[in-house]
Amino acid sequence: ALVQFRDSLAWEVNPNTPDPGQKVDLQKYVPIDMLQIPKCCLTRNDCVIALRHANRLCDLLDDQDHCIKNNKMMIASLLEHLFTHVVPVPKPRNVCLKDSDLHRAKRRQRRALQKEAEKDKIEAERELKREAKNNKKKPDGFIFEDEEKDPVYTDPNIDFFGSEKLEPDFQSGLAFEAELNAENCLWDQPITYELQVELMICLRRLSEHFAAAAFSVQQSRSWDAVCILVPGVICAIGDSIMRRRAIDVPSEVCSHLMGQTRDGKQLGHMGFGLSVGTFATQSETIEVHTPELAIARTRVLDYFLSPQQRPLAKLMTWENEYTLKPGRQLIKYIRTVAREIAMPAMKPHAKLLDAQPMSSSLLKAYPEFHCYRDIAFWWKYFLNPDREAFPNSVESGGDLPPIHRLS
Repeated sequence: ALVQFRDSLAWEVNPNTPDPGQKVDLQKYVPIDMLQIPKCCLTRNDCVIALRHANRLCDLLDDQDHCIKNNKMMIASLLEHLFTHVVPVPKPRNVCLKDSDLHRAKRRQRRALQKEAEKDKIEAERELKREAKNNKKKPDGFIFEDEEKDPVYTDPNIDFFGSEKLEPDFQSGLAFEAELNAENCLWDQPITYELQVELMICLRRLSEHFAAAAFSVQQSRSWDAVCILVPGVICAIGDSIMRRRAIDVPSEVCSHLMGQTRDGKQLGHMGFGLSVGTFATQSETIEVHTPELAIARTRVLDYFLSPQQRPLAKLMTWENEYTLKPGRQLIKYIRTVAREIAMPAMKPHAKLLDAQPMSSSLLKAYPEFHCYRDIAFWWKYFLNPDREAFPNSVESGGDLPPIHRLS
């Protein structure tokens, strides 16, 4: 009885009126003045003002997409101009430590070399025992094939053609490098903790704006160069800001990046820093549409390959496997910071998890390190050569080849 009218037409039905939702009134247009960005920054105060204005302009462009066309492209162009024309990249630095502090900082390196020497000694003794054992089995006057060597080639001072090798002279290059590293840099000025945190938050916001704009622009070879160069410049500026002890309230996370305690006492290592990864090889033959991008690439490499950065233990090396796993050096860094601030470090990697507010106390107490981690993440993310990692490069159907930045 309930299904006897199943084939009948339903003549009376309730009208289907879709609910459009709450009415949203469009906001009035707020003018955007790009001329607030200076032509060039010669002091750190000018850089701070330029970064503030750029952050404000990016917010206005992002919020007024109803009346501004191509707002994401304008944000990307603004940030590219800001970090390649206006704000200078930090200059390379020398190791600025006293002899006593430098000796203490190389303590971990000396221990590692001592362990390596002990391993080599054990391996040499084993090799001698193997040779002695083989000599007992070898008949008199018998020569193995690998022992018949030309005496010309066994001499390390003789090359393949029989002429004397010429050792390269690096003295002129080292002198020029020392002269460049001794130049004054506006990012080396004394800084307060308040300005340190503000600049890191501003740099993180600008990197997020650039990432959102980069994912909204159609991908091309020239745009791919911008996507890896601009985050590299942001990382260099952020690393230079974090590698300073505040003059009023020093931060533990910033002090331990330099291998020191909060009070300035040198520890038994040189410190921690960011790795260049595959940035040098990927950007070696990449296409750039302005000469300023090529200069920015060189300055980023000069900074991260300077004598100050070379001996540092590298943090956040996600470009090795492109997986968000804590590395060994990152665990060491968190434990050294936790030891000074009396923070439990049973699971050091849990201190960096944003999804667990109860355990991410390190990010809550030190917002500058939160920004430092995010800035490094976006740079390493754009270094990923897999097209499927970028939403503006993924096409429907079929497997996509990797991005060949070296072709």
